[in-house]
Amino acid sequence: CIVQFINYRFSFYVIALYISLDQLGVFSVSVALSESIWVLSRSLAVVQYSEVLNEKDTKKSIQSTLKYSKLTFLLTASALMFVAFIPRQFFTEIFGNDFSAVKHWLMYLFPGILFVAISNLIGHYFSAQGNIKVLRNKSLVGFVVTLLLSFWLIPTYGLMGACIVVNMAHISSSVYLIYHFAREIKNEV
Repeated sequence: CIVQFINYRFSFYVIALYISLDQLGVFSVSVALSESIWVLSRSLAVVQYSEVLNEKDTKKSIQSTLKYSKLTFLLTASALMFVAFIPRQFFTEIFGNDFSAVKHWLMYLFPGILFVAISNLIGHYFSAQGNIKVLRNKSLVGFVVTLLLSFWLIPTYGLMGACIVVNMAHISSSVYLIYHFAREIKNEV
């Protein structure tokens, strides 16, 4: 969805506009590395999606989604802890001295990354159920949060503001999905 892409990258435009291209490079690398952790949840989501798609019993689909969401939480939290213990010098060796702050900003992005990892499974549940409206609205929620906060937090707080914007967009869109999934659970009980 184009709205989701814009949501994930709009803060880059604001950083370039109000801060600098150098800082945008540092932030961009931090975001790319943090988003690479999603490979865990996306891999599990493929398996979970096919299970939900082929399951006729909604209760079993919900149970499957909960099982994979818990596993995703554990794997993603473990991956984030692993990254937290990687020395800062590792990143400067790979990207150069200008990128010495990559780990710093990467760690500030952890909350949103964890939320999205979990909501990836829930999003695939809704996709398998054919409920694309919830996914569209989730993207819109994140986009609105990004728009509302970017022009205030990024010029005011720099890259810290950008981290807050990204986290708030990720968390709010994830909470939206979790809320709708909780309603699905309630309807099936």
